[in-house]
Amino acid sequence: MTLSCQLLPQIATHELVRVIVTLCCGAVASLTAWFGAGRVLDDRARQDLADRWAEAELCLVGPGMSSGARPSGRLRAIAMAPSAAKSGWPERCATAAAALDAALAAPPIYAELADVPRLTPALSLAADARAAAVDGVWEALRGAKLPAGRPGRVEPPPAAPEEPRSPAAESQTFRVMTYNVHSCVGMDGKVSPSRIARIIARHRPDIVSLQELDVGRPRTGRVDQAARIGEKLGMQCCFHPALRIGDGQYGNAILSRDAMRLVKADWLPRLRAQRPFQPRAALWVAVERSGYALQVINAHLSLWPKERLLQVEALLGDEWLGHADCRPPVVLCGDFNATPGSSVCRRLGRRLLDAQRVLAAHRPLRTWSGRYPTHRIDHVFVGPRIEVVSIEVPNTELEKIASDHLPVIVEVRIVEHAAPGGSGLARNTNGQARQPGRTGK
Repeated sequence: MTLSCQLLPQIATHELVRVIVTLCCGAVASLTAWFGAGRVLDDRARQDLADRWAEAELCLVGPGMSSGARPSGRLRAIAMAPSAAKSGWPERCATAAAALDAALAAPPIYAELADVPRLTPALSLAADARAAAVDGVWEALRGAKLPAGRPGRVEPPPAAPEEPRSPAAESQTFRVMTYNVHSCVGMDGKVSPSRIARIIARHRPDIVSLQELDVGRPRTGRVDQAARIGEKLGMQCCFHPALRIGDGQYGNAILSRDAMRLVKADWLPRLRAQRPFQPRAALWVAVERSGYALQVINAHLSLWPKERLLQVEALLGDEWLGHADCRPPVVLCGDFNATPGSSVCRRLGRRLLDAQRVLAAHRPLRTWSGRYPTHRIDHVFVGPRIEVVSIEVPNTELEKIASDHLPVIVEVRIVEHAAPGGSGLARNTNGQARQPGRTGK
């Protein structure tokens, strides 16, 4: 009995400590859940708002709009077109233009909220104002029938040029984008080819190499994603399936604003041991502008190192880069599933230049995975007669959520002749010649 009385205070103390610890843990968990849920809700609200605004911007303004033109002015130009006399289209356009003016007057949402983890009260009010304005655009256009011809074909009011550029320099410069779009399925689980088209439109590339596109597959609504994106952007499209499943296809595409000609589309070699896994393919087109023919090869390589190396050897062989028709200037790009120090990139580096390494004063940027990039596996390699002008790997909230990869945009300029000393030389923007086997930081 005495022993029991002595133990009671100790048992009571232990029980009290256990209860206190349990309550503290519960409180911490509740607070974490509350703040976490708030952040998720804010992120979703912000992304939904950005999606709706960008959808209005792309669909109502058109992908070909000059960056300095007013969207509302474009809408009014559409309303005044002779083909817009029916279905109350002029009135609807005028109302939508006024709503769009209100949206533009509201504090912008894209840049300011891209890296803000939670919406402050002031930004929430700004977001609400922008959301209401965008909703007004949609309400004004609801039920209206588009006049004959796409709005994108109506020329906007003339805008002041950003930088004066000679026609010769313009004709020699190409913006090349490579982008693994993950079947247009975002990190939020949403299937949206329109969102991918918006991202591409924001960066105004001349040539786009896309990987992992679905065409007619049930899992993504049986949409021809390549054609849908090309149509929204007003670009020519060339698609090649790496995989056929029933009536559906899965593969790569190249989009171009200039005339392009399909040169070759074929599967890449596979190891017998990896036969059950996904086949890989490459696509080669010649993009023509003002007498120049830029050879562009889009490749999506295997996940398996030995198979990747086999596929790179094939790309360097006589059927692709070694072919007589694959004359400089040449760009090889895509998702190589290989980091810069891998044997695959080292092998390519003996023939071509890694654009992210050859550009002076540029620090190579990672491309995968989208939200928290840890590896650089999406590449653009260039051959002789190509000067790398600039590189972008955008990582705003929209790019981070649209796919598990980030897009890579490289602006290149075609030079008249290869640098002296051999055909394997190219130059960066400082005019410094670099050997393909040597890649500077």
